[in-house]
Amino acid sequence: MAAKNTVNFFVGSRLHRASWLRESSAYLNQAVSSTQAKFILLDQGNPVVCTDGTKESLALFSWPDVKDTVLGMVHECGNSNTADVYGPAAYNLKARDGEENAKLFQSVTKNIVSPALSLVFLGIDSEGVDSIATYTTLEGGDGRTLAIPPGSPYFALSLSFRAPGMQDKTMGNALLEKVTNEGYEVLDMRIVVLRGGLNGEDSAIVAYARTLLDWNERYTHCPGCGSRQFSAWGGHKRTCGSVVRRTTQGTPAVLENVHTEPVPASAPLCASVKSLQNYSYPRTDPVVVLGIVRHDGNTILLGRQAMWPKGLYSCPAGFVEPGETLEEAVRREGIEETGIKIDSVVYYSSQPWPLPANLMFGMFGIAAKDQPKERTDLDAELSDVFYATREQVQAAVNAAAKAQGAKKNTPTHNGEKFFAILALGVEGAAYFPGPFFVPFPNLQQALKNNTPIRTNARSCTILPNFVGLKFLVHNGKHHMPISVTEEMVGHKLGEFAPTRKRFSYRLTKNK
Repeated sequence: MAAKNTVNFFVGSRLHRASWLRESSAYLNQAVSSTQAKFILLDQGNPVVCTDGTKESLALFSWPDVKDTVLGMVHECGNSNTADVYGPAAYNLKARDGEENAKLFQSVTKNIVSPALSLVFLGIDSEGVDSIATYTTLEGGDGRTLAIPPGSPYFALSLSFRAPGMQDKTMGNALLEKVTNEGYEVLDMRIVVLRGGLNGEDSAIVAYARTLLDWNERYTHCPGCGSRQFSAWGGHKRTCGSVVRRTTQGTPAVLENVHTEPVPASAPLCASVKSLQNYSYPRTDPVVVLGIVRHDGNTILLGRQAMWPKGLYSCPAGFVEPGETLEEAVRREGIEETGIKIDSVVYYSSQPWPLPANLMFGMFGIAAKDQPKERTDLDAELSDVFYATREQVQAAVNAAAKAQGAKKNTPTHNGEKFFAILALGVEGAAYFPGPFFVPFPNLQQALKNNTPIRTNARSCTILPNFVGLKFLVHNGKHHMPISVTEEMVGHKLGEFAPTRKRFSYRLTKNK
């Protein structure tokens, strides 16, 4: 039975996804240039945020802020006079003669966008609107009358995307430089994940945007025939370029720039338009997070990988395999990773995981009685596992939430302090971000070899295990050395630097 009113991370978006509007070029062209439109910007999948050095909030931009960048990318591949972003007309695409061509053309070019542009429609901020009676209407241009929820339409724009064959199109760089010069910062998603660098609503919007942009940017070629693909349906569908080329008059610039070869009329149609194909739509990969509990219900299993920073433990987890239920995945992973046979399995809650496109299912697995000692040698994924008491897990969560108190109150295992970042059933949450700073999995090895590490940890909380380390904090002109002492634990790194524009941190071992 699922827990009621569970509050997890990356959930609780205030946006109405309004999926029926994604197919309408008329609506999206109106919405994208609306005075109400809001844009979030991502660089390498990391959101642009406002920050005061101690906390962050998602930065929202208007159409005038992004207009030159968006239309510049449209004009590179289409009609230089158009003010539209979506649909075939914006790219001078016209159907060839013939009824069959016209139907195919309409199907594959509906809501098509420039291949140089990574832009997705996220939905409408209709917070506080409870009734569909407040919806307005819009003629969709295809005989349909569309119902439009009130509120601000939200879009996400990637500033770092470079389409294959168009790597020289760097318009996003100029916008990124502009907003960072204005004081905005790019927040590393690892910081969002590990210490909750955004509030719940903002994190949910970023999770949706990052996953959708990542999918569009990864799948540039059609799995059905190998041709270049185009983004459609506001970024929620990929359409095959071979069929666009096959049904279009002449060779418009949008087809020349993506190097889509001519398709003979006698060639078989791509499978992507013959029937429904899962590769045409965004993917989500299910993962089970295992809360393995002893049959008495008093202890839960925690484990760690050898590459993880010292003191970091979590619940075991693994991908659901083909032809497998969630319950079967829990039992299989329990045996493979820990050697523990699991009897009953209980669903707890779920959350998205936008790294890049997972859906995490929190599951309790009740270990069978009279279990032999745990073992980690079967798939050798974990280096250590142990059963933590309820009090130990609670103390670890509390210590992570209050880094200053972690010096005295952090629980121990094998004589060493540990923090649990993934724990089920504690304080009504399946995920505890905690103020962790783990720039790369091989952090310990890098420190041992005195290897500098760069990261975007601009508002990083200083933890007890930072004591004795040296940070070189870039202040716009040079790197300022900061040696961490016990008195600094619990504070933000930004508090010890005189300026905070686009910090770049190096973490090195103190000599």
